[in-house]
Parts: sequence; C-alpha cells; structure tokens
Amino acid sequence: MNSGKYLTRLFWDGLESCSPDNAVANALAWDGKVLSIYKDEYEVVDAPIYLFATGKASIPMYESAAQILDGAIRKSLVVTSDADNARRCSADEVLVGAHPTPDSNSVEARNRARQFFQDLPSNALLITLISGGTSSLLCLPPDGISTSDINKTFDLLN
Repeated sequence: MNSGKYLTRLFWDGLESCSPDNAVANALAWDGKVLSIYKDEYEVVDAPIYLFATGKASIPMYESAAQILDGAIRKSLVVTSDADNARRCSADEVLVGAHPTPDSNSVEARNRARQFFQDLPSNALLITLISGGTSSLLCLPPDGISTSDINKTFDLLN
C-alpha cells in the first residue's frame, strides 16, 4: 500500500474509532444486572435506569447506549442541535436547541432537563452523556441577561 493510501486509511480509521457511538460502546457494558462504565461496575437491583444525553453528538451517543442497555432504559431525554435526526431518535423525548448560539428553544430545553432531573425517583440510576455544544443547547442566562445579550457577546468575540 502506498503511503498516501495508508495515511488516508489511518485518518478514517482514527475518526471512526473516536466517533460518539463508538466512544459509548467502548465505555459501556450491560449484562442485565451489572452496568460497567470503563472499569467501574454498578449492580443495578430495583433501580430504574434513566438516560440523559445532550450536545451535538447526543443522538449517536444515546442510540449506542440504548442498544447496549437493550430495553433497560425506563425514561430518556435527549437534547440536540440536529433537527433532522431528532425525528428519528428513539429516545422518549427529544428536544432541539440552538447551536452555536442559544435561543428560546435552548432555554426551554434547559427547563425541561431541570424537570427531568427533579422527577427522577430516589432509587434511579442516571446515565448522562454530554458532548460539545451543551452550553448553548441548555442555556440558563443569569437574571437580567437575555439570550440576545449572550448572542451579541458571542458575535463580538468571533
């Protein structure tokens, strides 16, 4: 194999190995009773599993985890910037926020995420999958600062 083809293959293999779905698949294992995350193991006895995924890679991360957990997820919420794939995501609830700058959908997604966490049963096991873009997708501006103010600042910095 010539060096150009070798380097091209190496590039694509490297990209594939660190894809969001592969990252989750390499980190998460489930045998129906024990959840393994890297080297840590959690015995899941009478604990409903809830899954929250957010960020630009939230959908492939969620789908990978859902496949591994094989029906064990009691409830799920995904927040993404990918409106097209949001319709095909198998999560219980999928919200689309704005990226790279937040909008009212991002504030709504933050409110819904807060409610999702508040509604967790006390014995729940929560798995969170967080990728880039989350600070825009789940926006909580301080009192007196609007998403418009945040976006103006973002524009000035870029």
